[in-house]
Amino acid sequence: MSEFATNGPAASKFVFLKDIASLPPNTKVRLIGCIVDYDIARGQIVLEHAYPKNIQPISRVLVDIDLVLETTEPSTLITGSWINVIGYTRRTRLNIRKSKAQLRQPVNESSSLQAVLIWTAGALKITDYEITLEEQRSAQKKLR
Repeated sequence: MSEFATNGPAASKFVFLKDIASLPPNTKVRLIGCIVDYDIARGQIVLEHAYPKNIQPISRVLVDIDLVLETTEPSTLITGSWINVIGYTRRTRLNIRKSKAQLRQPVNESSSLQAVLIWTAGALKITDYEITLEEQRSAQKKLR
């Protein structure tokens, strides 16, 4: 066994919501998004993050939250709330009702997430988060 072997879970990759569609299935990710729809019956939410600001349509992703519903505070799942999500990318189409907002703003239904952990983002300054994540990515590119 290697001295660097670990029995712990794989680390998550911190990504922007817009990056989900470009990642292979079963990639463990962490991201922040705003809840724009919650289908209680199916245990699914739609997250969005308008970043970069000039890109249209706004990036959205479907998130299956069935595995975390019992341990999630109901106040975390309020429409308009910003949340942290750790989960695995999926390429399966999730069935979620089409609200009027979704008909105007398409959801990338070819990619989705299976959440394994969610929690509130709290008092978040989204522009600070965007700048920090971009700086982190730049630093990682320099190390390669």
